Amino acid sequence: MSRITGISIICIVTAVLCFGCAGKTKVKFQQLPSALVETKEDVGIVVLGIGRTKHWSQMEIAIANMRSEPVRVDTRDIYLKNEKGYYLVPYSNAQIEEKIRKRTGQYVNPLSVGAVGTALAAIILPSKHDRDVALRTAAVLAGTAIAAEVADHQGADRDLETKDDFFLKHHTIPSGLKLGGFVYYPPVAKATGMKAIMSIGGQDVAFEIEF
Repeated sequence: MSRITGISIICIVTAVLCFGCAGKTKVKFQQLPSALVETKEDVGIVVLGIGRTKHWSQMEIAIANMRSEPVRVDTRDIYLKNEKGYYLVPYSNAQIEEKIRKRTGQYVNPLSVGAVGTALAAIILPSKHDRDVALRTAAVLAGTAIAAEVADHQGADRDLETKDDFFLKHHTIPSGLKLGGFVYYPPVAKATGMKAIMSIGGQDVAFEIEF
């Protein structure tokens, strides 16, 4: 009995240790056609990539100003179309920061629950050997829970660094320059297109690209 219990606990610990690794959010990238470019009024927009996580979707775009005067870009006017054909308004800088920070601590750490449960189980196990194994397992789970939480917060910090480096803000693009960055949206299962409205030469010009 004690041998079976000990082996079972060790197997559980091994599985949980593998599950408990955390870090920077992994982004799943959507496969896109090679040419996603539209040019109007000597301004070009290129979609470079679409990625998604559980908490947000992100679009990487570049805008080239080939006009003789500056062009103003407002990220609030760059929309992402989801699989149902609806256009989504992008997150603001504050909103995406909140999403990144909330991804840590949304749920009770299963490693902590496992540590408490295993420690409680040690009290009622009939065999001293089983109790010793359970207590050692509880200690390992508790230590791993702390390490996983630290890694998760470090991962969120790296997400914020990436956002700060590449977030496409409201900019004026000088003549002859290209500006690129990420625009963040609510999570979508599949992005099917984008639409951007820019004021060029005093007129609103719509850019639409289907994926």
